[in-house]
Amino acid sequence: MSHITLKNTALQKNILHGLEKPKELERVKSFIKNIFSESGYNKSPYTTFNLDPWSTWFYVTDSEQKILSAMRIVEKKPNNFLPVEMGVIYGSNPQQRYVVLEENVADWNNVAFLRTVMGGKAATINFKMVVNYCLQKNFSKIYGMYHQKLASIERIYLSAGAELSKRFSKPVFFPEDYFNQELVLLNIIEIDKTSLQKISVNLV
Repeated sequence: MSHITLKNTALQKNILHGLEKPKELERVKSFIKNIFSESGYNKSPYTTFNLDPWSTWFYVTDSEQKILSAMRIVEKKPNNFLPVEMGVIYGSNPQQRYVVLEENVADWNNVAFLRTVMGGKAATINFKMVVNYCLQKNFSKIYGMYHQKLASIERIYLSAGAELSKRFSKPVFFPEDYFNQELVLLNIIEIDKTSLQKISVNLV
């Protein structure tokens, strides 16, 4: 686990790799779960598959160690599945899932932050942490998903250089995954290295 303190803002950047610091990892997961719950999401048990061995968690805390923002990168390996591979393709009959057979790619997910001024600042720092990590790892592509109904999130992703996936063009869903009692449909996005570099420059 690593810490980097930002003196000007009293915010601290934190990174957890894999299975290190189980208690701290559980605290980060609880923060993310609470953010989604308070926003009206009823998360599906189908999203709880253990990806910890391949995960890197990034989060920002204040001077009292309160978590303000958190997110995760899952690296694709031959013996695991990315979150984009776990959702069910909407409208498929029989039901199907997408398959990622590429190497050197990852999935950016579990993005959560407090809806406050400091939470917003922390999220910006958090985004840049993830982008810089992905550039350092030299991933060829980053996958992600967002709720179709959140037009504001769509604008943020697309304006930052993300593209709607052409290969995985149909939305996916997780059984029992609801937002205000409505099934959550997720669009899949892709971010290439060039877009990651642009995001890194634009995030100030």
